[in-house]
Amino acid sequence: DQITLMWPASHAHGIQRLQDQLDALTPRGSTNLAGGMQRGIDEARDARSNLHLSGETLSRVIVLTDGLANTGVTNPGEIASLASDARRSGVRVSTIGLGLDYNEDLLQAVAEGGGGKYYYVESPVQLARIFEEEMKSAFATCARDVHVSFHGNGAVHSAAQLGYSSASGRAISADWPDFYAGETRTVLLRLDVDARNTGPLDLGHFDVAWRDAQSGATGTLDLPIRATVTDDIAASERSLNKDVSVEASLAESERGLAANVKLAASGHSDKAKAANASIIADLKARNASLKDERIARKIEAMND
Repeated sequence: DQITLMWPASHAHGIQRLQDQLDALTPRGSTNLAGGMQRGIDEARDARSNLHLSGETLSRVIVLTDGLANTGVTNPGEIASLASDARRSGVRVSTIGLGLDYNEDLLQAVAEGGGGKYYYVESPVQLARIFEEEMKSAFATCARDVHVSFHGNGAVHSAAQLGYSSASGRAISADWPDFYAGETRTVLLRLDVDARNTGPLDLGHFDVAWRDAQSGATGTLDLPIRATVTDDIAASERSLNKDVSVEASLAESERGLAANVKLAASGHSDKAKAANASIIADLKARNASLKDERIARKIEAMND
């Protein structure tokens, strides 16, 4: 419940002294997650002027926690808003949840609002890899302030970008974490489409906008989204993209599982179990034709 600045933002030096301070850490009091995060954000933001750094300097804060935010600012929406404010001031926030007793939804919301990544680790031995990944991505960042959007035309009743919160309707959008060199990222759109007439069908376009991390110049990409409507079931099945079908199945099941966990937490465990069994049955039916190991592992995990 106390905020302690162990090491002010500075150039790396005196590493052994820093390690000694880390080794001396002991648990104490409650978890003022927002207070500790905000102090880190302040340090990262102020370092630009204190260390005479460029305005384009990439600033990253990593929030590492094994507990719940139970003192200070505890409202999840307010904490996520602090991370969003940090992003607007040029500081990205990533989160790491350790163990089991922490608010996963909160850490995901903080990372999404802060333009960073969310990690879950079961063992401290995984931390070195995560910190290494964060450092590498910071040094190799090539695109910042990435914004993606889908604009559906009259054939689209509604759209959703799975894995990212966005408004419902024909037009949806989301802010993405920074891109770094060599990275591949996937977006999965779920569209409710009016497909009464056979033949080619324009659905709209998907836009990506970003700012170059080095030059500050802006860039855009406009991708048309099209489909072909047919009443030939065999032709439809032949055109099926297995990878997309698997990703869609996994994303839909994950969304359902998250809803079931909340349902169980609210005291409706029987309803949650029944809903979970329905998702498992659906996955098994889909995997009868897809025969994908990822879906098989998902079924096993949901059974557990």
